[in-house]
Amino acid sequence: MIKNNNILVYGANSDLSFELLKSLSSENNLFLVSKNREKLEETKNKLNEIKSNKIINYCADLNDLKNCYESIDAALKEFDHLDYIFFYQGYMNDEDPDHDEVIKTLNINALSTLIIINHVLKKIDKLKKLKIVVITSVAGDRGKSSTLLYGSTKSFLSTYLEGLIQKYSETNVKFYDIKPGPIKTKMTKNLKQNFLYSTPQHVSKKIYKVVQNKNSTISYIPFWWRYIMSVIKIIPDFIFHKLKL
Repeated sequence: MIKNNNILVYGANSDLSFELLKSLSSENNLFLVSKNREKLEETKNKLNEIKSNKIINYCADLNDLKNCYESIDAALKEFDHLDYIFFYQGYMNDEDPDHDEVIKTLNINALSTLIIINHVLKKIDKLKKLKIVVITSVAGDRGKSSTLLYGSTKSFLSTYLEGLIQKYSETNVKFYDIKPGPIKTKMTKNLKQNFLYSTPQHVSKKIYKVVQNKNSTISYIPFWWRYIMSVIKIIPDFIFHKLKL
């Protein structure tokens, strides 16, 4: 069980993060970061109704990368240490993105996470325990036309995280690359959904279990996505490139 921890959560207003926060709020101190101040207050109020420890709200738009540095500094000023950092922020770009849309997708989905992780690793004692949890996606395992830019940002993150797992393997800093399949959330409401879509409640329960592992992990949720993506990755290029995915 996760309790008596200081936890920093980016993308705290997302449907998926809220489900996890309901499990964490009564036993842990939370520092919640999101862009929408009004929605953030609503999230805090809902958690307080459940029963909560200390909850701090911090409003930041991670499309503006300077906010990455300021947010982590604020969290470390509020708490003398951090036990968990969760990255839930995500942005699904338009099908035909212009320049600003490309930059926004890269900033929110990838660069903000990289900057924050690099910044916090320079500030913490590597002997202290810290778990860094990043929600990526199965969309990052192989490029496809329907999630061209979005999937590329998730691939960027997964490659980066795997390098960090290797680099920090002998320390108490652990990394968790969580790769969910598609989920029924606000971000996917305009997409054509099918039986492969999971609910935020189901995925959140699995995440809660995974991040209690002592060692870094790369986890597919639900688990059978590992096998689906293994098959997709071995499809020869001349066949895969003709598929409509």
